[in-house]
Amino acid sequence: LRTSGDIPAGEIAAIQGGLTETYAITVVAFVPLVVTFGLALRGYAALPTLVAGVFAGAFTTILLQGAGFVA
Repeated sequence: LRTSGDIPAGEIAAIQGGLTETYAITVVAFVPLVVTFGLALRGYAALPTLVAGVFAGAFTTILLQGAGFVA
């Protein structure tokens, strides 16, 4: 294992290309994070906050990635 922390530029480009081809990475993908942190900072209870974040994540996944609940 290399532990120096140096990653060759070619590997970085390959990783970024793979992520771009596989996922739709947009600003909208951060909506679940904003919902969860927003509700938590406003003082809502933990369970409803997490449930809202989960539903926001599921909706965002279906909307952006085209994924469904059925495998």
